[in-house]
Formats: sequence, C-alpha cells, structure tokens
Amino acid sequence: MLTASASGLVIGWAAARFYLVRSTKFTESGMTFGCAFVEVDTRRSTIRASSYLPTLIGSKKVITKLADLKKCLTAESVGLIDEALEKAMAHEPVESFVVKTLTQSFVECIPQKESAEGHSMTLLMHDVTSRQRNQLMMQNESEAMKEEVRRYSAILNNARAPLWIRDQDMVIQYCNLSYTKAVEDLSGHGDELGVPELHQNVRKLAKKAHDTGEEQTERMHIIIDGKRKLFNVREVHVPEMNLNLGFAYDISELEEAEEQVNSYKSAQDDLMESASSAIAIYGSDMRLKSYNHSYVRMWGYDEAWLDTGPTFSEVLELLREKRRLPEQANFQAYKQQRLALFTNILEPTEEIHFLPDGRTIRSIAIPHALGGVLLSYEDVTDRLALERSYNTLIAVQRETLDNLHEGVIVFGEDGRIRLTNPALRKIWELKDEDVTEGVHISDTMEQIKHLLPEQNWEEYKKSFIEKTQSRSLMASRRERSDGKVVDWSMVPLPDGGTLLTYIDVTDSMLVERSLREKNEALQAADRLKTEFLANVSYELRSPLTSISGFSEMLRQNYFGELTETQSEYIEGIHESAQHLSHLINDILDLASIEAGYLTLEISEFNLRDMFSVMISLLQERMKEFKLHAEIECDDAVGIIKGDETRIRQVIFHLLSNAVKYSKSGGEIRIGAAREKEHIRMWVADDGIGIEESEQDSIFEKFYRGQAGSVKSGTGLGLSMVKNFIQLHGGKVLLDSAPGKGTTVTCLIPLNPPVTEDEKAMINEAMQVQKETTETS
Repeated sequence: MLTASASGLVIGWAAARFYLVRSTKFTESGMTFGCAFVEVDTRRSTIRASSYLPTLIGSKKVITKLADLKKCLTAESVGLIDEALEKAMAHEPVESFVVKTLTQSFVECIPQKESAEGHSMTLLMHDVTSRQRNQLMMQNESEAMKEEVRRYSAILNNARAPLWIRDQDMVIQYCNLSYTKAVEDLSGHGDELGVPELHQNVRKLAKKAHDTGEEQTERMHIIIDGKRKLFNVREVHVPEMNLNLGFAYDISELEEAEEQVNSYKSAQDDLMESASSAIAIYGSDMRLKSYNHSYVRMWGYDEAWLDTGPTFSEVLELLREKRRLPEQANFQAYKQQRLALFTNILEPTEEIHFLPDGRTIRSIAIPHALGGVLLSYEDVTDRLALERSYNTLIAVQRETLDNLHEGVIVFGEDGRIRLTNPALRKIWELKDEDVTEGVHISDTMEQIKHLLPEQNWEEYKKSFIEKTQSRSLMASRRERSDGKVVDWSMVPLPDGGTLLTYIDVTDSMLVERSLREKNEALQAADRLKTEFLANVSYELRSPLTSISGFSEMLRQNYFGELTETQSEYIEGIHESAQHLSHLINDILDLASIEAGYLTLEISEFNLRDMFSVMISLLQERMKEFKLHAEIECDDAVGIIKGDETRIRQVIFHLLSNAVKYSKSGGEIRIGAAREKEHIRMWVADDGIGIEESEQDSIFEKFYRGQAGSVKSGTGLGLSMVKNFIQLHGGKVLLDSAPGKGTTVTCLIPLNPPVTEDEKAMINEAMQVQKETTETS
C-alpha cells in the first residue's frame, strides 16, 4: 500500500490521469524517497511527467519526448523500457524494473496503468540509488563470501584428514569429503541427521571438550576401506561460536614406525645383552636410556640407580668418586670434553683409557640413530698384553729364524713366499730379491736350476711344486751339482701353507762316511777276532780234553800211587785245564751270541737253591780270602722261569768277581726279590769298587779295569752276564764307587721271551686246534 502527502492533500489512484506534483515525498515500509509520475504515449513517442523527473534522471531540461528520456539512461536501461512498452502494447503484465541513468543513479519504474487502446502506459518512478547500491554491495559481499566459502570448502575437501563441525547438541553440521569417504561403509553410529560417527567414542570425546572447554585427544582404531587404521582424533570447543571442531589424523604409519622402533629396540636390547662389550645408550637429553649387564659388571654400578636414568654428567661424577676414570689434572675440562660428544660427534670415535686400577679400556662413541650417543666399552688389558707377548714372540721367532743354521722358507696356499731366513739364501746362493715375499715357488726354483742336475727340468719342477701342494710330511737328501749335500724336509702348516727346511750336511756327510768306514773296519776286525778265537777254541778243545782226561786219571791213581810232588804237579795241571776249558766255553758262548746262534732253554727252577749251590762251589776260594757270604732272598721269590744253565753262569761270574775284588775278611751279599714285572737279583761286595770313568766299559769283552793289574782275569765275566740277561729280555745295572764296593743288579722279566722252538710248538698246537675245529 503506497501513500503520499503533499501540502496536506491526499491523492488516490482514481484521480486524473496526469498530476503535476512539484515536491512529493513517498513512504514505503517506513522508507522515505522522491518520485515522479510519467505517462508515455507510444504513438507520439511523447511523455508527460511531473517536474521532479529531470532531477530524478539527472537532466537539465524538461523531458517531453521519449527519446529525451532514453538519452538520460544507459543502453541496458533503454532496452528495459522498450521491453516494458512492448508488453503494455500487447496487454501483457509488466513487472517493476530498475533503470540506471547516465549519472549513475538508479530509478525504480513501477507500472501503474495503461490505456485501454494499448498505446500509453503510466509509470511511477522513484530514486532507489541508495538501496540499489546497498543491494549491489551486499550482492558483491555475498559473492565474495560465496567465493571464499567455495575456496575454503575446496581446501577442506582436498584435505586428507577427516574434518567435521558440531553444534551445541553435538550433532555434526558439516564434514569434508575425506570424512564422507571415511564413513561411507559405516552404519549404526549416525545421529538423528544420519551423519555417521567415525567411532562410537568420538561423540563422548566431543562432549568432554564442550564441557571442559579444553582440547581432547585420543587414539582410536577405525575400519576404513576394510583396513584397520589408527587415527589421532581431536575435538576442540569454540566458545565464541558455540560449536565444536573435530579432526582425525591417520597415524597408522606412525604406529607401524613405533612398532618398528620397538622391534628395533627389542633387537637392540637382545644384541646388547649378547655382546661381551659394555654398552650404554644415552638420549639427546644426555640421560641413560639403555644398558646391558656387561656395562654394570665393568663399572660396578647399582642397577636400581641406572634404572632412574641418570645423566651422563652424574655418571662421570660417580666414576670419578670410585676412581674408575683416568687420572685428570683438570676434571671439569675433561668432563666438558666428554659431554661435548653429544653435540660435536658426527662419526664414530675411539679412545683408549688407562684406569688407576691397571685396566686398559677401549671406548667407542657412536652417534645414535634416534638421537644421543651409544657408548661401547671393552676391557683390552689382556688383549694388549697378548699383543705385546705376540709381538715379542714374533720378534723372537724372527731373530731365531735369522740365526738358524737351517735354511727356512714358507710358501702360502697360493704357492708364493711368505718368509725366509738368511741361512736359506746362503745355502742356495740366492739374492734378497729372489726370495722376497710374494715371489712364486716356480720363480725361486728357476734361480737354483744350475745347482740341481736334472735331465728333465720342467718335469722335475712340476713334480716338486705338486709335492708342496700335497700337504704331506716329506724328508729327503739331495746331492747338488757342486758336490754339496743338502737334507730337506717338508711340513704342512695349519694355515694351509708349507714349510721347507734345508741344511747343508756336506761336512757331516764326510765325517759320517769316514766314521762309517772306520766302524766297518772295526766290526770286521772284531769279527775276525771273534772268528779267530772261536777257531782257536775249537782247535784247543781236543788236546785240552786229552790233558784233562789224563790228569784226572793220574789224580785217581789209576796207574799207581804218585809221590807228593807228583800229586801237586798233577793237581796244578788239572786246575789249569779246567780253567782253560771254562775260558774256551765262555769264548764259544760269546761267539754264539754275537752270531745269533745261541738260544735259551726255558725251564722252571728255584733261585734260592741255586744261590746255595753256587756259594758252595766257591766256598774254598772264599775261605782262602776269609770272606763271608750272605743270602738275601725272600721266600716270595719262589720258582722262576728262565734258562737255568745261563742264570747259573751269571751268578757264578758275579760271585767270582765279588770274591776276586773283595777285601780280606769282607762280606758278599747275594739276593733276589719278586717285583711287579720282573725278578730283581743282585750281588754286592765291599771291595775296591770301580772308577766312574770305567763303569761304561766294564761290560765290554776282554775289558779289565785298573784292578786287573792286581788280580788276574779274562775280562769275559761281566760281558757274559750282560749278554745272558739281555737274552732273557732284561737288563743289568751297576752301582759302584772306589773304596765302597760294587753292586751288580740284574732285572729278569717274569715272562722271558719265547724261543724259536717254543714258537714252532705254539704254532703247531694252534694249527691242530684249528683243524680240529673245522673238522667238528
């Protein structure tokens, strides 16, 4: 409803068709504005308007023609007026429209009434410039806001993290595209508006943020695209807008990384515990994060204290108190130097610490992958001592090799020289460059080719190289082309190499050859002597037998009584014949032993009884020298096995020597004892004894010591004793000193060696038993 007032006059729609209103004010919905009535006659292209029209459209003259009106309007506005006139002429309804003047003002045209003939139309025109500008401003602001909303919406929708906004009732009013995709497959967690929740606990988290006014964060596992993922969900309350902002960040990779880190830490802990070195890990805050038991043992820490995570500075202070750090003149400077590891270290660094307690510690500092420093400690006291010992040993070995008379050369698995010594170069006339480390064995052999007389040199060299690779023990002697003789040996080494040693034995070969020739000559002479004595003995036996027989017959007075003088002569002849017979028998026995003809006749006999018999045989001689004989034989000796005849000869010779070299009125002791594996038999006297220089030769044939110049003897007795005991598998021991007597001990095995006859009998018995077994 429009109303107008002009000087108190009220004009209605039923008034005249044209009214000239000089100054009019209209009010619409409480708004005041200026207006004018315009009647347009389309046939004449004229208009009738109130006087306010020029002011309204910015014209300086009265408007009477339609063309003048159009001149004051923009082209777009002219088109709007023409369109309205066309609709009026066609009797179509015309809506109000706004035209724009050339003075940039806006005028609203409100159709009022058109003629019945359709050739005129009345418009109410009023100024709406302020309103239109406000509207345009609001429209522009609206477009700008829409553009900003579209921009922010694009940003939010392109964000990979789900975002949402809740009202005061915790209902989701907005969510971005990532949220929509995330909840596509979710059901049962939506609110009354049907927007699903990411997780059943998110609304509770939002409510807590709204009630407390503080940001709330929680990790939640959410199923998205059939995969279980970990999200960090945040709810933030915005009190000035009374709403909640929600964010969800996919931290599945972080969870995987944390699992990997935990796995790494677990593996690291296992590795640290299995390591023999003491290991400690300090974080970037210089606090102890991890350690192993070797670390505790090495430094003597309290584990409970280490578990509190002390700083590296506190650890250094504790070690200083316990005097387990190297002595320092300025500890604070040393401490700052150690603490600088956390800021300056870029590469692993190694240090050696000499502690007051005598230990030597090797320390390695390594930048840790997670920040901080990893410290590794190793007690190298023993290793350094071992290295010193090893270096000393190597030096000693090197010096030893250099001063050996033997030439030494070592080849590796590849056949190349590892080491040599000067003696090798001297023996083979080699230069230093010929045997330097790394030279192949084939090259070295070429340098000594002229010293080895080989017809097929290449074949010999190949064969020798194959021997060095065979890893077997070898030894041989080689005569060189220059006449020198070299002994060589080959020893495989544990490291796969081969050791060859050479020694020049030319001089020793000459001496050996000379000694061998001399020995052969001596053996030939001894053999001739033995053969001569044997032959002579055999030749003497026949006449000696006749002499003994005839003297025995004369002694028995077979041819009549003899005078006293004749009897003495006959007795002397008989004793001499008997002595010569014993001597010949001894010579024959020795000859048989050396020739290997003499064999033992093993039987069982009583040794104590034999002692008594042999003492009785020498009783007359012992009376002559006023000697006393004592038997020291235990009953446990009992029956023994051996050649009774040869053992009797042994005892006889030992007793004869004891009688011969004993002092007048002395004592002779003969005895035996059964031991674990043999019979110990001895004959002892308190006579003149034997010089130490003669004791090694006393058992040789025909040897008579210094005592031989005092009392006669053949020098065969002890030689016979030794040979007969050795035939029994035993040995003879001598204990004597000048002026203190002599003790000769014989060790006779309990089981003498089997004779050839016994072997034959045993073999025959075994063969019979075998045949019997096969037959049965």
